[in-house]
Amino acid sequence: MALRLKPGARPEQALQILDTLGVKLRNLPAEGGAGGSFWEVFRRRQDGYLQWVELAEGQLGNFADERDVSAQLHTRFYWAIREAGDTTPRGIPLIESEIQAQKATLLRIADDLRRREERAAAGGHIAVLDTHLLLHYEPPESVDWSKLVNADQVRLLLPRHHDRELQHQRRNRHDRAARRLRSRSGTGPHAAFVRPPARTLSQRVRGVQG
Repeated sequence: MALRLKPGARPEQALQILDTLGVKLRNLPAEGGAGGSFWEVFRRRQDGYLQWVELAEGQLGNFADERDVSAQLHTRFYWAIREAGDTTPRGIPLIESEIQAQKATLLRIADDLRRREERAAAGGHIAVLDTHLLLHYEPPESVDWSKLVNADQVRLLLPRHHDRELQHQRRNRHDRAARRLRSRSGTGPHAAFVRPPARTLSQRVRGVQG
């Protein structure tokens, strides 16, 4: 999942927080120890994971939307761990499974933040593509964007909600515009949207999803 950043949040600081949380998460099994009865080990690991969630909620809330943070941390497995007791079957594997899932999620969020940093650092005039343009006018790769916006370097942005609308159009087999979109089968949710023609290679047009 992607976390929506709060206004003014710094991606580099967010990446440091994610790295710290990841280290603490990886250390949880060892901190829980193996001494004592099965029930004692389970209780230590349960308490350790719930404490990590509380820490993560506060740390992630420093830079991300609280609703996104809650959705990431308060999964159905979190509630199962929270409510688990001595009659819960396979309680420790339940905790271990959720730890692995959260580790994977932290890595995905960090990758997403790094991509955002790369997009923000890239130069060029930004032009936002909308659905109407994509459905009814020339394909973006055939437009001389440098001439159109009077800039040597152009970055084309496709907002996520526009991409969802385009996917809906692609599924509509009776729509002429959808057939036109399907003809450009190489354009996917994470694909570079623009491949500049040879005559405009000097423009260094970049296709980026927002």
